[in-house]
Amino acid sequence: TRLAILEVLADSGMLGVSGSEIRKKTKISRQLLSHHISELRKSDIVEPASERKRPNWKLSSKGKETLEASRKLSISESLA
Repeated sequence: TRLAILEVLADSGMLGVSGSEIRKKTKISRQLLSHHISELRKSDIVEPASERKRPNWKLSSKGKETLEASRKLSISESLA
């Protein structure tokens, strides 16, 4: 689920994506998204794209690196 969230955010660019848009694309509940965003934020993988009360979310630099590493691992596993 977290990887799916990161993939949605990777497509969003610097403007980020709202929670409702992430939920629509990943088909998860508000509560589950809140939990995953909280954990990803604690790990500095996602960050708010604005200072609003309900910000759009975007990948941090660490998040981009994490997603890229995950993609490389997935490719190497599929080749094995």
